[in-house]
Amino acid sequence: MLTLINRQKIESIIREATNESDLYIAPLLEQWADAKKPLFELFGNSLTMQKTLDDTLTDNEIIQKINSFIYTNNNPDLKPVIDHLSKLYLEELKNNSVISDATAKGMKLSKYLGKLVLNPNNPITVNGKEYKQKEYFDIQFSILLQSIKVKSTLIISIDPIDYLTMSISGQNWQSCHNIEDGCHRAGTLSYMTDNHTAIAYTATKDFTWNGIPLSNKTWRQAVYIDTNNNSAIFSRQYPNVNEVTAKNTRKLIGNAISAKNNFPNTWKVNRDQDDIQEQINDNNDLHYNDILKYSGVECSMIYFDKDSLPDITLGNNPYCLCCGNLYITDSHELFCDNCSTGITCTCCDGRIDPDEVQYYDGEAYCQDCFNDNFSYCEECDSYEPSDNFTQTHNGDYVCNNCLYNNYTYCEECEEYYPSEDMQEGTNYTEYCPNCFDELYFECEECGDIFKRDIHKDGHDRYCEECQEILDAEEEAV
Repeated sequence: MLTLINRQKIESIIREATNESDLYIAPLLEQWADAKKPLFELFGNSLTMQKTLDDTLTDNEIIQKINSFIYTNNNPDLKPVIDHLSKLYLEELKNNSVISDATAKGMKLSKYLGKLVLNPNNPITVNGKEYKQKEYFDIQFSILLQSIKVKSTLIISIDPIDYLTMSISGQNWQSCHNIEDGCHRAGTLSYMTDNHTAIAYTATKDFTWNGIPLSNKTWRQAVYIDTNNNSAIFSRQYPNVNEVTAKNTRKLIGNAISAKNNFPNTWKVNRDQDDIQEQINDNNDLHYNDILKYSGVECSMIYFDKDSLPDITLGNNPYCLCCGNLYITDSHELFCDNCSTGITCTCCDGRIDPDEVQYYDGEAYCQDCFNDNFSYCEECDSYEPSDNFTQTHNGDYVCNNCLYNNYTYCEECEEYYPSEDMQEGTNYTEYCPNCFDELYFECEECGDIFKRDIHKDGHDRYCEECQEILDAEEEAV
């Protein structure tokens, strides 16, 4: 199973949803593969089951088509048609069948509206071609009906991508399981790692989400399959109820169970929410169970034997997407409690275990980055940025603050020495003991400091002035 998934795309989706680059998802994917193995076998060792459907545009798209039709066909002879068209039930247009007028219920909508055309034989010229008014209306209305029909694909999936994106659509609808900001965003992973949940949806074409191509889910339903009891429960439909698609979903699952077990296609349907609630419970609160928590939800279940009804426990505790070690426990988080603290390394942007975080100047660092960028100063017993350290004469490194306060630069050997060891030469320059002894001496007579290079004849105990006085005294004797 793991060889069939698009791991790179899975990681891209999670990165976009979490703004986190340091991910470890291998344990989660192994958890998924173990949990979904019975469904994988039911699907014929595949991640999906599919069926092509004749479908319609979304309600909003159909309304746009109607408005466009009204705008382009606004003439006096069609006014009764236009007035009625603006009041239609969308289901009438989708099925080309009258519902709202009891006297004509079931009549083809095109025929019904055609009777409303005033002066049907009046000529009308369009693009240089002449039509009768009724003839032209029939052509235009037929085009409208065809334009709302689309081919779609019904997909029932256990692919990790479809759990992660179960509430992401190019149709501007979403639910609490939206992986970016849904209050039950962790429910995507809870469903992904349980033994029962598959995602049913219809898709027409791909759309791009944050630069990632995804199936454009025009309709979606969570399906809970019990392979032990050869039965299934079908949850709330999003963004709205589509009974034709829901029926095809039940049929696809029922036929798969029949084929795997060599059963005849004699499964039964129960739509009573109270009965269905008896067959389902939750393992955790990461996901939102519409059947148990949403009053009046349109749901159903199928079964082959009334003594073998579904026994569904929804959800699982998924592994953290960051560390891969601990379980996720918060419905709004995709990380465990440790990793969801929000502590990230200032340097590498990786998440940090709260027990291992290092701070400097109010910023957090992981241990590796801290060791790479900071050093310990024994003088002040603290860590400072490594580029703020200077080597002293004995090879030790001290921070610049300690260097400024405790050390002095020897101008002769260009090394730093403890300030207390330095000696002052002439012109207020300071030298280390060795350099000072090489360059200067202290006159034994007057006690002043003098440079050695001013002396001649090997005199190095007295300054020149004191030496002259001592020489004169010696001659006087």
